[in-house]
Amino acid sequence: TYDDAKTKTKFSGTVSSSETLRGNGHGAFQLVGKGRLNAAPFLARITGGALVNVDSSRPYPFDAQIEAGATKLAINGIIAHPFDLGQVSGRARVSGPDFSDLYHLTAIALPNTPPYQLSAGFAVAGKTFAFRGIAGRLGDSDLAGSLGVDDASGRPFVTADLTSRRLKLADLAAVIGGVPKNTAGHTLSPAQKAMAAKLKSERRFLPDSHLDVSRIRTTDARLTYRAASVDAPGLPIRALSLRLGLDHGLLTVNPFAMTLPQGNLVGLIRLDARRAPPAEMIDMKLTNARLENLMGRGGAKPPLTGAVFGRAELAGTGDSVRAAAANANGALTLVIPGGEIRQAFAELLGIDATKGLLLLLAKNQTETPIRCAVADFRATNGILTAQYIVFDTGVVLAQGKGEINLRNETVNLQIAGKPKKFRLVRIGAPITVKGPLIAPKFGVSVGRAAGQLAVAGILGAVVAPLAVILPFVHPGLAKNADCAALMSEASGRGVTARRQ
Repeated sequence: TYDDAKTKTKFSGTVSSSETLRGNGHGAFQLVGKGRLNAAPFLARITGGALVNVDSSRPYPFDAQIEAGATKLAINGIIAHPFDLGQVSGRARVSGPDFSDLYHLTAIALPNTPPYQLSAGFAVAGKTFAFRGIAGRLGDSDLAGSLGVDDASGRPFVTADLTSRRLKLADLAAVIGGVPKNTAGHTLSPAQKAMAAKLKSERRFLPDSHLDVSRIRTTDARLTYRAASVDAPGLPIRALSLRLGLDHGLLTVNPFAMTLPQGNLVGLIRLDARRAPPAEMIDMKLTNARLENLMGRGGAKPPLTGAVFGRAELAGTGDSVRAAAANANGALTLVIPGGEIRQAFAELLGIDATKGLLLLLAKNQTETPIRCAVADFRATNGILTAQYIVFDTGVVLAQGKGEINLRNETVNLQIAGKPKKFRLVRIGAPITVKGPLIAPKFGVSVGRAAGQLAVAGILGAVVAPLAVILPFVHPGLAKNADCAALMSEASGRGVTARRQ
């Protein structure tokens, strides 16, 4: 019986060895261990030449097979000097449902993953382990590169340089417990399938898989990863890269970068497992992206085109993504500094249902300019409350209000505005966006008049927030001609900028 409190690894079973001899001292040696490892079936078998008359000056080849539950490891190795396990080399093949399960065999904290199959050449020199020529698949993504472990100090330090020719984004999301909304066409473990079914029944998408912080505290690491192309349905991601550091429980990903057809999403992710519960923080910036790339589907022309900038700066605590989101504080802001929108949608935004619906039914493709659009939310204990939403187009000036609730993953927003020209027939009620974040519904708030939202009143609320919001998202936005014009128009009505 073996019980390691540090790694929470328990083994109960038997270990036996046998040796057969044939003529001239030739034969075979076999070492077998079987039992249960953390309640899962365990079998280890090591075979090699007979140990009798072994020449200590010649390498000793051996084979090893280990099965720990669904995890399987096969090794073809050579011991440089028999009985000296400080110099071993060879090739290893490993497969299983989740890479993190290897912790009980290696005492190294490894990330959660979908099912994997990997092979690599390896070399052991004292307490240094090197794996080169890593090749195989992780979920539906290919993976290649090198990995090293230095355990000389008694605290494992892992270095890795990994690449993928094509990454399926859902495979990377597994690291934080994420699963695809639609499981068809994905390679998933039983645990992932169960999580996907759970999230679907709850109509949620934030995973609540618990992070074992005790493992993170035992290992240090430095890792780089690059994916030359990315498969992310509905998201126009061209490439992805990240640099990760782990130091005594403080995990930092900086940068985490996604390359888009135009623009990029770059930022910092931090998890502090030195405290309980662990603290998480993200600061992501979307720069010079295009609405038509983010919204374009099926070859049809998207209703909005133009540049889009954004920033999400959020911090929370908890041992899962869902727990941290439920108490998150910070800010989330999106800015469209100029573009085009189909006039039919703009008219609906301005609550001119008569003209907007007629234009949509007529499949009218006429566009009107987007002068400046901003959505600014402040997060307090998991509730993102709209501080400022304005959408200024050539035909409509609109404002919004409401909240995004990360605790129960729902949205409740209202958008109301005024056409810039007189309309004879109008429906004076706000447009609403309500329901679960994974499938919100759009509608009209019947009976909620919005006649008090005059253009002058909307402009009066513009200049002060914009003066603070635009530099927060990107320094250059404060000088953008369209947003500056909106601020100037508001200032002309007697409103002055002030920081809040």
